[in-house]
Amino acid sequence: MSGRVNRRNYYRVLHVQHDAPAAVITSSYRALMKTLEMHPDRGGDHWNAALLNEAYGVLSDPTSRAAYDELIVDRIVGRRQTSESAPEGGPARPLGTSSGRELCLFCWTETSIGLDPLAASCPTCGSPLSLAPLPRPLGEGRRTAQRMHRDGTLRCYERWPQPEPIVGSLVDLSVGGLCFASPADVEISRIVKVEGELFDAVGRVVRCDPDTQRWTIGIEFYTLRLRDQRGTFVSTSA
Repeated sequence: MSGRVNRRNYYRVLHVQHDAPAAVITSSYRALMKTLEMHPDRGGDHWNAALLNEAYGVLSDPTSRAAYDELIVDRIVGRRQTSESAPEGGPARPLGTSSGRELCLFCWTETSIGLDPLAASCPTCGSPLSLAPLPRPLGEGRRTAQRMHRDGTLRCYERWPQPEPIVGSLVDLSVGGLCFASPADVEISRIVKVEGELFDAVGRVVRCDPDTQRWTIGIEFYTLRLRDQRGTFVSTSA
């Protein structure tokens, strides 16, 4: 809370983790406003009090908090368009923060940037940290990422830790996302971690369609790690 620069990270403003429950957010807010005497009526600083109120107003409301989380992810993922690293269709650098650290978009753990960005994993949940490659256009009126039919078991995590993931069947796969058949529904726009025989990824749920005894779940990739760099989408050989 030092200085006058509002970096708009409301979780840091309130000194809580991204997955903090509402009760913890309220408790921290009250502690900062009262115990730390940041409320103007107690001689606190008006700018910091306004920032605390702003952060609490967003994070204490479930709808506003979900929209704020989505905005943070969109801003970070959007940096791939201006990244100086990735060739078109190729893997990008990890999701760097302004502090020179990597951010896991699934569990929001920050860690030091490693030497091998393609192999970078979150030390907390094991999610890949390097951005999924940007799909190459296939032509006017066509998908930007061609989907290929793939069979296999897929594990989907909605939170971390989650001892028992949702276990489903992979339907199709592309560099931009996947579709799988699930025994349970998953909330639209939820950020999830998925693990398959070919890859690990973090992405956003963009589709959840009910069927007779299952749901068809569509996920847009944010980060992606292929277990074998030679084969599914890319090749390491000339």
